[in-house]
Amino acid sequence: MTSVRVAPIVEQMHIFIDESGTFTRPGTKSVSAVGALVVPERRLPYLLNRYQKVRRDLPKENGEVKGRLLSEHQIAAVVDQLRKADVLFEVSAIDMEMHSENDIRVHKLGQEHGVTSSLTKDHHPNLHKQLFAVRAQLEETSQQLYIQSVLTFDVIARVLRHATIYYVQRLPRELASFSWIVDAKDRSNVTPWEEWWSTAVMPILQSKFFREPMWHLVGADYSHYDRRFKTTATEYIRELSNDPKATEAVDLRKIMSDDLKFSSEATPALEIVDILTNAVRRAMVGNLQFDGYEHLPNIMIHRNSHYIKILSLKNGQSTACPPYMSVLNHFRRGGKRLV
Repeated sequence: MTSVRVAPIVEQMHIFIDESGTFTRPGTKSVSAVGALVVPERRLPYLLNRYQKVRRDLPKENGEVKGRLLSEHQIAAVVDQLRKADVLFEVSAIDMEMHSENDIRVHKLGQEHGVTSSLTKDHHPNLHKQLFAVRAQLEETSQQLYIQSVLTFDVIARVLRHATIYYVQRLPRELASFSWIVDAKDRSNVTPWEEWWSTAVMPILQSKFFREPMWHLVGADYSHYDRRFKTTATEYIRELSNDPKATEAVDLRKIMSDDLKFSSEATPALEIVDILTNAVRRAMVGNLQFDGYEHLPNIMIHRNSHYIKILSLKNGQSTACPPYMSVLNHFRRGGKRLV
């Protein structure tokens, strides 16, 4: 009898990222958003199979489903399939109408300075080289791409915080690898945004997690995650974290770059995250009725604040009540329990 070799199951967490809006001002409906859909490998075939059944009846543009074309009923049908697949959705948004050109300029200048402000002659030369390279690229980045990157990195950091805690209790094997697929806008070239994303994501995320360390659930099965991503803290890491006694660290480079690609293909999963992110934006600007986003909170993590993270690049927070406050208040209940 001839033996048949069965391919091993890939234990992997898939993250699909897309944006909605222009990230520019002025504009009467100037909300922009970045969303991420997290799908464990063993849930992906089920999800894609269910989505294909719904997709047949969805409106398309050049063969691709676009979230802006869907009705409330059609969006609700897609969300209903996601609720059955144990996926997570994260989204960050910004209201450009509440920002002036000077607000953005000042925030960007602060970030440019902040990248290298803590460096001293005692820091490792490689750290100087890396951070000054990031600063140079940041200085050349347009305001539009800068704003988009701020939202994107915010979403990624929250994905890593929430997905690791949520799935280490449910599907710990899936945390052995992370696959990142980001929607690409140019089908022929790597855009400046994609180049900036690839260059800056590591140091910016490192900075975020050194300020607010990753959560760790005591007693959970991190064996698959640790086997791949736990590493020895180098002198370089100890300098970045200002912890001279650190012995262990998480290898963010492996998490973010082992399997990262920008895709211009109309893949089903990227269509789904486009539908979700666009639905949030449409709801906030008043172009989507309640039926379209009613159950969206069900695929998000419950927290003590709005599930839609609203970012402000202004000095100080605005006290004005935005016109989409009722939408934000709806996204305060119905989410998944993290623990």
